[in-house]
Amino acid sequence: MQEVWFYSILIFVVTWALNIMQPSFENVIKALFPFISQEYWFVTAYIMLVLLIPFLNIVSVQLDFRGHLALLFTLLLFDTLSLFRNGTMSDYLASFIVVYFIGTFLRKYQDKLKPIKTWRLHATIIIIWILEMLSMVILYHMGYGSNSVHFTDKLLGFVGAAAIFLIVLRSKKFYSPIINKIAKTVFSAYLLTDNPFIRHFVWDHIFQTYKFQDQFWVPLYGLVCIALVIIVAFIVDSLRAKLFQIIKLHSISNSTNIK
Repeated sequence: MQEVWFYSILIFVVTWALNIMQPSFENVIKALFPFISQEYWFVTAYIMLVLLIPFLNIVSVQLDFRGHLALLFTLLLFDTLSLFRNGTMSDYLASFIVVYFIGTFLRKYQDKLKPIKTWRLHATIIIIWILEMLSMVILYHMGYGSNSVHFTDKLLGFVGAAAIFLIVLRSKKFYSPIINKIAKTVFSAYLLTDNPFIRHFVWDHIFQTYKFQDQFWVPLYGLVCIALVIIVAFIVDSLRAKLFQIIKLHSISNSTNIK
């Protein structure tokens, strides 16, 4: 939570100073309490999921293979209704619950899923990528605009992510300090770019992603944007980590002196 508060307040101050965002009482509350507002949907939904996990675990343990699979299909069906602007099951927590049960299913039934060949998982990922790109381009030209991206958020994304997760589970274990450092930066990249005070400025004014939405090669441009975001986030988060370390050492030193 320290990271969340740090970036929330930092972005609020910077956007205020650069006149990107006009301060208001509502924005101050959002900056100070990002986990109870709509500032960071991922953080809020994650906290809610963690509170529900003890109860979800009971369900996961009690279900057998067929029951678990039936629950997954039911949740995926309900969650996919949001593609048709049905708000009944479209909250982020609902998607988190779907992802949670996909994870428990893959973890619990790895042996039963072994007959699925790894090459088929790779083929599934490629096919899903092609379908996503085609759907985005077709829907965009049909006049659906940004809603074309919304179509790729649910079922296709869940299936593709599950395939990638299975491939990783089957891969040989290895250690890479570079990957670990990048992994630590990903959450910071999210906090930096998905803050409502700066989100539209980053994607609409800096990267201008809306100009390339109807292009089939948009994933390549997306990778370039992500790489730049990760580089900036890595630098900023490294400075943040050093600042927190200095504060921690200073606090320990003061506490020792008081004693």
